[in-house]
Amino acid sequence: MSRQGVDYSWARPGGATLKRAGKDFAVRYVPYPGHGGKGLDAAERDDLRNNGVDIAMVFESYAKRPLEGFGAGVADAQASEAALAALGMSGMPLYFAVDWDTTEAQQAAIDDYLRGAASVIGKDRVGVYGSYYVCKRCRDNGTAKLLWQTYAWSGGQVLDGIHLFQYKNGQDLNGAVDFTEARQDQFGQFGGKVSAPSTPAAPAPAVSASGTYTVRAGDNLSTIASRFGTTADTLAAINGIANKNLIFAGQVLRLSGATPAPAPVAGGRYTVVSGDNLSRIGEKFGVTADAIAAANGIANKNLIYAGQVLVIPGSGASPAPAAARSYTVASGDNLSGIAAKYGTTYQVLQAYNGIADANKIYPGQVIRIP
Repeated sequence: MSRQGVDYSWARPGGATLKRAGKDFAVRYVPYPGHGGKGLDAAERDDLRNNGVDIAMVFESYAKRPLEGFGAGVADAQASEAALAALGMSGMPLYFAVDWDTTEAQQAAIDDYLRGAASVIGKDRVGVYGSYYVCKRCRDNGTAKLLWQTYAWSGGQVLDGIHLFQYKNGQDLNGAVDFTEARQDQFGQFGGKVSAPSTPAAPAPAVSASGTYTVRAGDNLSTIASRFGTTADTLAAINGIANKNLIFAGQVLRLSGATPAPAPVAGGRYTVVSGDNLSRIGEKFGVTADAIAAANGIANKNLIYAGQVLVIPGSGASPAPAAARSYTVASGDNLSGIAAKYGTTYQVLQAYNGIADANKIYPGQVIRIP
């Protein structure tokens, strides 16, 4: 007999209510900045677990977010990692929602989105929620290990080997819930027992916060801060990070205000960090935003991205030319896939090349790479 559970957003049926209704797991939303209260919090986590209700996790900000490709997957996985760490649920698998009636032509962007998530949390932790067709394509393309199928948009078909099946929407259990059943014993659930806090052991001495730290895949600002005896807010302030949930592998963080920033030298190169803009970078190097834009072939001065390497023109000299790179579109290519090869996003390539519709590129087309 399959295990019976629920998924819900703003309802809070409570663990006791779910157990009385014969439901022993709940799929809950990852809290992310601006989630509006639909995400799991610590109090609800404790209530569910103390009533014997297991928890699986799904990420969804808005329905068609996966169409934004690889970079969006990276950002959403990073935000999820930070949220799971704060909930004491690090390392859990995550279902990423594809919550609309997709077309086959949209699958390439969806796959890129899931690959972006996998680059942060690993392929084995990536799951997908969607129709029969989405689950089948993701399984066949190797972009999702866990499959949560909804009966919606599925034409009455149920895919073999799925982990979860959402079979009825709009039910009332002390609030609006959907009914979901588990088709496999392991479906990415968290089943740890929550107990009363015990007297904490003496903490290990913190490593002194000095020097710099290079971000690795899976890191978040809170775990880095605790490792060096500081706080996420402090690191964000020192490094000019506007969104504490958005850091990236390879980013170099200063660990204290006493750590000197690299001395800016005009005529060199600069790697963009989160929160940068061309005007701010120009002030560091004593050149104008227009000069930097010209040196790098940037058409829209508001479109730069973390990790982008910029040529900084020398003061009073002609702008140094950026190294020219290009890619010739082959059959089957899409802009998200090309962007992933070069460590950028499809939005940057679209703006840089003046492409009106990101879904319309053609074999033989030459894409300039910033």
